[in-house]
Amino acid sequence: AAGAAPTGQPVDYAITELPLTSAEVATAAQNNRSFAYVPYAAFPVDIAAVALCSNATTIAPSDFCGPLQFTAQQLAEVFTSAVVRWNDPILTQNNPSLTGTIDTNLFARNEVQPTAVSQAIEAYFESDHAAQQTWQSYLTQNNISNFTPTDVWPQNTTALSGGDATLANTLVPLNETVTPPAPISNPQNWDGKGTIGGLPSDWVGPPRDIPTVAVQNAAGAFVMPTVAAMNAALAHATMDPKTNLVTFNPSTTDQAAYPIPVMSYLVVPTSGLDATKAKALAGVIRFILGM
Repeated sequence: AAGAAPTGQPVDYAITELPLTSAEVATAAQNNRSFAYVPYAAFPVDIAAVALCSNATTIAPSDFCGPLQFTAQQLAEVFTSAVVRWNDPILTQNNPSLTGTIDTNLFARNEVQPTAVSQAIEAYFESDHAAQQTWQSYLTQNNISNFTPTDVWPQNTTALSGGDATLANTLVPLNETVTPPAPISNPQNWDGKGTIGGLPSDWVGPPRDIPTVAVQNAAGAFVMPTVAAMNAALAHATMDPKTNLVTFNPSTTDQAAYPIPVMSYLVVPTSGLDATKAKALAGVIRFILGM
């Protein structure tokens, strides 16, 4: 969230990828604040994968297996720990490079904190029939009967605390004592070897350059999380005219659309501000939307 105010005071605006909770809505009402969602940016959830096909001691693109591509069913098997080896036949059938992994142990990681990334991955599993069966069986085994995607991962035995930064730095650790920060060339006790996890796209680029996989969409195509693929996904999205909340609808015909998208919103008050502050906030919103 942004627009922070002193403790106990209402904020002027917030940034979120998820609708406010019922408790947050109640708090806004108590502060005489109505609010509106303003969708302003969409981003892909990248499936980052550190599978090594080299004995090199440096972290470089040439050390990683790939390029890799995964179906929804394969990812569901991975994220439910049904598959724990990179060279499992389930994965190598369309990823032959994985037969050459140096360390075959596969570790699927998620975040402890509630995050839109978890909800987007769960929604992706629910959108595919085969993946849905695997995912719902996993939920049932964890005594969860509500299959609605949620921002909280169903179990935390392999989860990381500290948000996106911790997961990104686990996958490819940075040396932050140099300027600019750069991947540690010869990391000791590198926990990220063999790890796969979901991250917002801005965490996988430079300076880490974490390898990401192509993900199969509803049309059967394997798609990388690019700007063009996100624009294609947005073409099939719908917006609720009452709430402005966006729903991404998988297309069975568009082979260009990325299948794990997330929308970011400004949450802005529509009442409870004085005229001067309301005018200033309107200017900030126009600036953001015009970027």
